[in-house]
Amino acid sequence: MIMNPGIVFSRVSFSYTKNQPVLKNLNFQIKRGDFLTITGRNGSGKSTLTYLLNGLIPHQIKGY
Repeated sequence: MIMNPGIVFSRVSFSYTKNQPVLKNLNFQIKRGDFLTITGRNGSGKSTLTYLLNGLIPHQIKGY
């Protein structure tokens, strides 16, 4: 475990509908001061991950 972690995701999943998860069982830690690059193909969940990181999900965008 990282001492004083900046962000910790442990078994995080998200779906916009009940049918199919966009992100499933994410596990990672980002230390304070680290930089993060999010890359991937279209439809891979980059925007959804960003919404989770900045708090739009679940405060502004609802899902399951």
